[in-house]
Amino acid sequence: MATLSFPAAPRAAVQQSLALATRLRLELGFGNIALKTLQKRYEKPVSRYVVIDGTNVHYTDEGHGPTLVLLHGVMASLHTWDGWVDILRPHFRIVRVDLPGFGLTGPLARGSYTPEYALEFIEQFRQHLGLERFHLAGNSLGGFLSWFYAVHHPQRVERLVLLDPIAYSQPLPRLIALVAAPGMNVLSRFLAPRRLVMHGIHEVYGDISRMQPGTDRRYFEMLMRPGNKAGMVAYFRLLAEMNRKNRFAERVRQLNVPTLLLWGARDRWVPPALVKRWQQDVPGLTVKIYPDGGHIPMEEMPAESARDALAFLLPELAQVAA
Repeated sequence: MATLSFPAAPRAAVQQSLALATRLRLELGFGNIALKTLQKRYEKPVSRYVVIDGTNVHYTDEGHGPTLVLLHGVMASLHTWDGWVDILRPHFRIVRVDLPGFGLTGPLARGSYTPEYALEFIEQFRQHLGLERFHLAGNSLGGFLSWFYAVHHPQRVERLVLLDPIAYSQPLPRLIALVAAPGMNVLSRFLAPRRLVMHGIHEVYGDISRMQPGTDRRYFEMLMRPGNKAGMVAYFRLLAEMNRKNRFAERVRQLNVPTLLLWGARDRWVPPALVKRWQQDVPGLTVKIYPDGGHIPMEEMPAESARDALAFLLPELAQVAA
């Protein structure tokens, strides 16, 4: 049987075309990156998994001492807390989790992306770990879930740290408004243009020079996990609806747990002006503002924000150090 062969020039042209198509697909954020590839690249030595209501949840559990649970924000993953873990591991048992719809956990198997279901998810996760009482810290969406959980389960939360949390109506970040818009919310389930994603990631930093090498790549590649683009769209639509109806603002006043509020003065996603609302609604609130910080102080300035959290969570330790 004759063997087909291509002249060198056409073969090179085909290879170039395939390479161009691959680059174009990645630039458009079309398709997925296989979960096994992402696990090989981003799992940690202490990575663990637990099935909660059908969803295979990725989390880490390390260190010894009082338990501190960490919840990340939209488009992020448990890696956003790396700097905190390096500093706080000697003092705490630190549990961090890829929330459903993000990171290696991926989309929900059942249920829906609602605050009520998130409460149920966190409670089931707590039960799996056998936690009776713990410290809780969250950023952005994770900040909302943290204070919302503390309102409903104050007996579980010892102390609360909120970093640029969502709570009140505000101008929506451009990326959220775009993705949540009619028509775009359908298209965004399949496409996530790299340039648009990179712009959103850079926007949450007060000073982009503080971003560690590989961070923006990790954000983008985690979004390319199967199901995560749809999870992002679901959360962005939820946030747009919550913002429009101002549905949970009154609940802030029910918060009755010692709380530290950390905020970047250059936050372009959740306005620093909202700190005054927090101070009005939560008597006794402790506040620290970072003049050069953006929306994610734990990632942008991990050493300073972790030390502030440590002084609040373990004041006796700070007194001894003084």
